[in-house]
Amino acid sequence: MTVVVDQEWLTAEEIAERLKVHKRTVLRWVAAGALRGYRFGAESGMVRVTRSDLEHFLEERATRPKPEED
Repeated sequence: MTVVVDQEWLTAEEIAERLKVHKRTVLRWVAAGALRGYRFGAESGMVRVTRSDLEHFLEERATRPKPEED
């Protein structure tokens, strides 16, 4: 997959605020590979996530109604 530089990039703090979770939770998702993130700077630990990667992450976790049984 090619990353387009012109995408909107979000920080772990921005994602945490939008989803009402702690920043550490977002960083754990990235470390576990559940949420695709990009690290900038070897020592800084600065992580960015594209808006499309966040949308994909959320869509995969959406709850769906169970099918009705006869």
